[in-house]
Amino acid sequence: MNGDTSDLKIELAGDTMSPDALLPVLNEDAPPLELPDRATLLPDGTVRLDFEFPCKLEYRDTRGTVARVETFDHLVLRRLQGPDMRRILDAKNATNAALARSAGLTPAKLALLVNAMDSADVGAAQQVINELLGGLKDGLPAHAEETAEGYRLPLFYPATDGDGEAHTDLLFRRMTGADRIAISQAKDPLDWAFHRATRLSPKAAKGLIDDMDGADVVAAQQVIAFLSGSGRRTGR
Repeated sequence: MNGDTSDLKIELAGDTMSPDALLPVLNEDAPPLELPDRATLLPDGTVRLDFEFPCKLEYRDTRGTVARVETFDHLVLRRLQGPDMRRILDAKNATNAALARSAGLTPAKLALLVNAMDSADVGAAQQVINELLGGLKDGLPAHAEETAEGYRLPLFYPATDGDGEAHTDLLFRRMTGADRIAISQAKDPLDWAFHRATRLSPKAAKGLIDDMDGADVVAAQQVIAFLSGSGRRTGR
């Protein structure tokens, strides 16, 4: 092989793709992360948080016969996606659920770890999660644009909806009282809120959320809350 890959094609899921199509997307417009001390943004987009105070986790298996010991001196936290946000919104403790899914730990192990961690390290981990989700600020997102049709929200990370359409931004339109009632009574209120506010089909809205970055999901929720009135207490 002479090293020339200009004509190289890669078969993936029945499609023919060039090597360039598999490269990661560099989004220069995404806001920089304001990370705490001892946190480092890694080349793959994850964040490594080194603990100020390493801790030891001791536990037994469900049969109570085998003792296990694990030492934690850091966590590697990944960006959250739409499916993660569904689980987080359904959890009793959303903060711990977000941290567990980002760190790749089970909720049970995360609960033990949080109890053993120094409080400063717990706070730093929560700060990283908040940054990965866009800062979790109140009110309308700063990058949302008011138009004659509604509010246009540019996406930090392009996403494809359930009908196969790619989106770099979303348009959220005014909602009625009927929309509020439908969302409150829906089995999947997150999907239904996107459906009613964007006028996408339920299938398209569900698929879109599943493909979205967590920070974009949070920003979209803020726009929907603003349109429903609940997000206007703090203004824009």
